[in-house]
Amino acid sequence: MAGDMGGPAGQRRLHPYLPAGRADILAALDRAQHLIVRRAAEIDSLRAEVLSDNAERLLSCASIMAVRLAAGNRLLTFGTGAAAAEAQHLAALFLDPAAGVTFQPPVRTAAPTDRATPAADRLTKAAGSLTKAAGSLTKAAGSLTEAAGGMALPAINLSPVIGPIPAGPDDTGAEQDDTGAEQVAHRLATLAGPDDIALGVTVGDGARLGPAFAAARRLGLLTVGFVGRRGSALLEAGLLDHCFAVRSASVHRTEEAQAALGHLLWELVHAELNSKRPT
Repeated sequence: MAGDMGGPAGQRRLHPYLPAGRADILAALDRAQHLIVRRAAEIDSLRAEVLSDNAERLLSCASIMAVRLAAGNRLLTFGTGAAAAEAQHLAALFLDPAAGVTFQPPVRTAAPTDRATPAADRLTKAAGSLTKAAGSLTKAAGSLTEAAGGMALPAINLSPVIGPIPAGPDDTGAEQDDTGAEQVAHRLATLAGPDDIALGVTVGDGARLGPAFAAARRLGLLTVGFVGRRGSALLEAGLLDHCFAVRSASVHRTEEAQAALGHLLWELVHAELNSKRPT
């Protein structure tokens, strides 16, 4: 990764609300609360923008994927750097929907009364609200799985270890080799059928996914890419049938928006499959 994220400077970039030295814990809690609210607003705004911008493309992609999956073909996922975790999650979601959407809310614990403060009070109330929201999310996830018919669809994550394709200049600014991408390309050539679906995820422009998508294109697979704001390399190379770009300068916001895109694509695929079931 670019820079030392383990040192003091790196920690302050990751956690800007932390004090530089000894400081009042209440002030630190206030900064943390402000940052959480601001980040939550950023996430909501970006997700709404991304889903709106990609609505038609998502519907078109889901329709084609549903036809291929209904015929017994498979979804094959892969990703660069940390985005490989989202690729792995998507494969698990399609393969085991009940496991993929279940969310366990944290257990709420009350703050010790002898340490109660206005800031701690607000934090406890916020934690209670989050727990309540998590409970609603769990209930909604169960309803979504039931609506989808609990249907398991064939999916394989081609990356046995998280982060098999190094995050290159398009992800972090660090130079890396392309060994991981070539390995995924080899797995595609070995495992893929001509009507399978190749779905790759990156927070950058996707250049390092080029060898994998080139192999998928040669084999006749449907190619789907989740890319970052500079997601031009794969499109310019003519390697993607469907491209979903997240226009954000933040790697973290991009990953969160891509997770939302993946779940919506999964839901739309099931909606297509259910609409064609005999009644």
